[in-house]
Amino acid sequence: TALLFRMAPTINGLLGRTGIYIVTRLMGLIMAAMGVEFIANGLRHLFPVLGG
Repeated sequence: TALLFRMAPTINGLLGRTGIYIVTRLMGLIMAAMGVEFIANGLRHLFPVLGG
């Protein structure tokens, strides 16, 4: 994490505004998918009949 913070200006220069926007949107999509997976796994453990 500290390395990423130190490299942030370089990464920002390489990607530019559009690249940063794209990476932000992709990370948000990945986080949303992980959240859905966690909820689905929790429901499967709570209600085993849903597990199939």
